Amino acid sequence: MRKFLTAISLFFCLISAAQTKKEVDRGFEDEAPATVAAKGTFMIGGTAGLSSSESKDYEIAIIKDINTTGYNISVSPEFCWFFAKNMGVGLRVEYSRVMMDIPSASLQIQDIAIGVKDYNLLRQTVSETAFVKFLLPIGRAGRMAMYVDVGLRAQQGQEKVVDAHTGYRYGTWKEIYGGGLVVRPGLMAFVARRLAVSAGIGMGSIGFKSTRQIHNQVDEGRTTQFSASYLMDLTSLTIGLDFYL
Repeated sequence: MRKFLTAISLFFCLISAAQTKKEVDRGFEDEAPATVAAKGTFMIGGTAGLSSSESKDYEIAIIKDINTTGYNISVSPEFCWFFAKNMGVGLRVEYSRVMMDIPSASLQIQDIAIGVKDYNLLRQTVSETAFVKFLLPIGRAGRMAMYVDVGLRAQQGQEKVVDAHTGYRYGTWKEIYGGGLVVRPGLMAFVARRLAVSAGIGMGSIGFKSTRQIHNQVDEGRTTQFSASYLMDLTSLTIGLDFYL
């Protein structure tokens, strides 16, 4: 009986101590989020990239005598207007051009040899994305923030592949159309009063892609693809400069 009364007394003492304990104020209830971009702010920014490659008598496993030259150019301007604090709507336009010239390459498997000569590829794509941007401030100064862009994307492109190894020019022409929903999170930080550096990466998308192919201006083929993904695409990492006006 004495142990039971002692346990009850200890229980009531703990309840009384919890009620009289001072609450910790973590600032979630009273403190408003920092302002990274005020209502009415305009943002102008974008990304750009250039890469080139050249191979001479290069070998990869069973592929030998690889001789190639090529380049990849991409430009992506972006405009955004903030209709409320840390929330805006905008438009992003992306242009990409890829060229690859293959003077020669050969595939050898024991006594079997397959050669490729005088191939040329040229691809150009343009895409437009209308998006909503949400800024999530980090800290109270409003200098750093996480962001999420959710948008609708449309894409158009053309591709040309030419084979001239026989002395005659054979070619394949492609027309590419696509679109879908894209989600792109990232981080941004101000390095000056109105200049910020941002880094974004593709996270998820739902879309379709349709390709119309014409070979030697005679034969025609079509393909249609539908995709849905939720993953971090490290190949889509971009770093850009943004001006807040």
